[in-house]
Amino acid sequence: MSKIQFIVTSKAIESGKRTGVTAQKVFADTEDVKALRALLNRGEAAIYTTRADGTVRRMAYLKAGTPERKLAQKAFVLKKEGASMKEVGEELHLSVPSVRRLLVGLQVAKALEKGQLPTETQE
Repeated sequence: MSKIQFIVTSKAIESGKRTGVTAQKVFADTEDVKALRALLNRGEAAIYTTRADGTVRRMAYLKAGTPERKLAQKAFVLKKEGASMKEVGEELHLSVPSVRRLLVGLQVAKALEKGQLPTETQE
């Protein structure tokens, strides 16, 4: 399991009039989910995961309708049908870690679309 943080990037801070953001902000409140989704869709916020060993990794936000989202959905269907991570990777021509990142990214995107602010991944 990894911890998730949503952080507004400097791009959004520079355009504070448009977003209403005047300083770097870490989202931790579910009432901000709609604003966070808007920032993520414009590329003005980022998702970071902190692994158990303390390493931090930036995670892609899988917007609805994008090729990456469609690929993640295909991986999800294959996994749901019982394929192993390795089999999903072979089918989609991806490494196992890439498949894992797609599935976690899809999980986070779906949670945000439901108005939830996930704090941990379910790897």
